[in-house]
Amino acid sequence: MPTTEMQSIILTPHEAAAIPEGGQRLLLRVVTTEIPADADEVFVWPRHEVLPHHRNPGLWARKGDANEDNLDGWIRFLGKSPYGHPGYRLWCRETWQYRGTRNDQPNGPLTDDCTQTVISYAAAPDAVRTIDGSFKESPNWFSEGNISSTHMPRWASRTTIEIVEVRVKQFQNITFEDIAAGGFPPDNGPMRDGTRLTANGRLMVFAEMWDDNNPKHPAASNPWVWALTFKVM
Repeated sequence: MPTTEMQSIILTPHEAAAIPEGGQRLLLRVVTTEIPADADEVFVWPRHEVLPHHRNPGLWARKGDANEDNLDGWIRFLGKSPYGHPGYRLWCRETWQYRGTRNDQPNGPLTDDCTQTVISYAAAPDAVRTIDGSFKESPNWFSEGNISSTHMPRWASRTTIEIVEVRVKQFQNITFEDIAAGGFPPDNGPMRDGTRLTANGRLMVFAEMWDDNNPKHPAASNPWVWALTFKVM
């Protein structure tokens, strides 16, 4: 059985809106490891499978058949998955707001002297949460307006996911099924604003969104990406 471990992952605004609603079950992230240009295959070796020859779990590349009869063939370990393996859990960071503090009355007024902290989320302003305890000891986080996802502490997170499958692929090999799992409606389904797009239009919107979040690895450069299938806990 894989070990359940916990680390964090930062969500884009689109992901932060789609995941809690159940509309997203796939995350795409840039592979920062250098991929050999002459590799015939790039793949992930899962941790929960039997590893022949003590092979490390993670990202691998292969050229030809690496055996005694093919000296030009090779198989090479490129590195571990930074997001873990099936069974790993990630708590999600997103842009959030500090609303203030209040006493322990369910709908009590926001005050400076309190036993509870009130927060909300930029992707869902109406999703107000009241958390037991005062966290005023970290004043740098608590300012008016949005607080960066990088500064979200564990106690403020509203979403935890568990990795089901880890794959790698090049961006231009992303399928319509991937896009739907990534929070976009399937073919002929309406977008969040109610508009309907053709298949090519849907791909273009997805690529534009990717470029906004990954300016150093635009879709046109066809980067390798981690494809993380998950379930919400």
